This record gives sequence, structure tokens and C-alpha cells, in this order.
Amino acid sequence: MVKQYILFLENAETEDHSEVRIAFHKTIESKKDMDLIKGYKEKLQSFDVKYYSHLVTTSKATLSSLKEKDDFFENVHYYSDFQEFLTIAKHTSILKAMDVARYILLLKPTSPLKLQKLLYICYERFYEKKGHFMFNDRFLAYEYGPVVEDVYQNYKGRRDILKLEDDKTIYSITNESFNPIVYRLSRVSYGEEIKKIVKETVEYYSKYSAGDMVRKTHELGTAWSIANNKGRNTEITEDIILKAKPTK
Repeated sequence: MVKQYILFLENAETEDHSEVRIAFHKTIESKKDMDLIKGYKEKLQSFDVKYYSHLVTTSKATLSSLKEKDDFFENVHYYSDFQEFLTIAKHTSILKAMDVARYILLLKPTSPLKLQKLLYICYERFYEKKGHFMFNDRFLAYEYGPVVEDVYQNYKGRRDILKLEDDKTIYSITNESFNPIVYRLSRVSYGEEIKKIVKETVEYYSKYSAGDMVRKTHELGTAWSIANNKGRNTEITEDIILKAKPTK
């Protein structure tokens, strides 16, 4: 008899709410293998990755014997290389503003200031359609429009940022990994719709300068203008977005 250890990522959902099941699989042959598993769990916890595990006794050290044991283990994407599994695990958790920002830059290199405006409009359009936010990061009413602090900090120091002259410094991520961003978007709830909204927004505003988009977000009645009236760097809350006219 053989013991097989399986680490499952907590289920993500596709747009149609079908489950996406991903797991790491290892045959346990000695105490050393269990020590490795303990280390793997600690690594997942350090990245705040949610998981659950199973230790199963089977007749053979194969995935087919595991599936024969219980059909619960069917229809799963299995990984035998933990580093590969860890890379996937880090990109299947809750969607972040940086994920969407990177996807925008994959579609079309742009300036940091314009990136923030595109990110906000995508966020606002998704909220209009679904009634909830695309990601949990919140926008603040900075001088030149809505800004996600994490995205701001990611580019701060590398480029001049949040200046009307920002169009002169164009940024892309052609030197960064492509697959994890697309994979993550494809695995989160409403991922395909998010990608569609981002693509449409990027295409629509492709001819607009950062300055043009600042003027749009600053129009009277927009969420930025309402938040800014409460004070510089005020959070753009759900209540404010509900009261505001859409940015067009």
C-alpha cells in the first residue's frame, strides 16, 4: 500500500461559477517526505495562500489509483513540482489592482498617470455592470484623479508619476512574466468579463492623452470630484460611486 498526499488550493470560480480545482501531489515514502510537506505548507502560509489537504492510502503510487479510490480526486489539475504549483498558487488568490494594471500594460504600454485613469474607469464600469467591485483595493482622490496607492507605490521612483507631463514617460511590462497575469484573470470570478471590459476601455481611450483623461475624471459630479470636495486623498467609497455620474 502507498500513501499519497494532496494539497488543494481553495476553489476559485470561472465566470459561469464552475469550480477550478488545482492541487499539488506527492507520494509519501518516508518521514523526510512528510517534513517536505510541512515545509510546503509553511511556504503557502507565508504567501497567505488558502489550501486544504488529504492523505490517502492507495494500492499504487499513481494518480489513476487515487482517482479509482475516490472520484473526488477526478477533474483536478495536478502538479508534481512544488515550485511550479507555488507560482500558480500565488496567482489564483483574490484579484488585486496590480493584476489589472499589469494586464492593461500588456495590452498597451502607457504612462503611469494614464494607467491610473484606465484602471479606475475599468473598475467603475465593472461596478456598474455587477454591483460589486473588481478588486478590494480602494481608490483615493489624488490631485490628478483616482489613484490606487499600491499601484502608485509600485511605479514611484522609476518614473515621474502623476504629472500632466506624464505622457512623455511610457511604461510597459514586456520584460515581465505574461502567463501568471492572464492565468490569474482567467481563474477569478468574472475573469473573462474583466478582460473584456479592460480591452474595450483600453481600445476606447487609446487616442486620449493622460491630460484628457484627467479632465474627464475631474468633471463636476464624477466620483473623484465628490471625494475631492471632502478633502485631498479622500477614499472614493461605494457610497460616493453610487451618487456620482459615470466617467465617460
